[in-house]
Amino acid sequence: MKTTPRPTSDSPKSPDIPVAQVVDGIEDGPHDQVKWIEENKEALAQWSTYFEENGLPLTRYRQF
Repeated sequence: MKTTPRPTSDSPKSPDIPVAQVVDGIEDGPHDQVKWIEENKEALAQWSTYFEENGLPLTRYRQF
């Protein structure tokens, strides 16, 4: 199994993370996001409706 290179004295220290684990995380990321959005589509629509009708919470305290 390949791992990230060990840091040299000139580079900041970082943990050894298997390259395969990093690549798997990158490959699964977009698919997981799409799946989460599909599973929560109804709740997201309800929150959008709420904010359209009521505005952002605590808006009166925003200073920008």
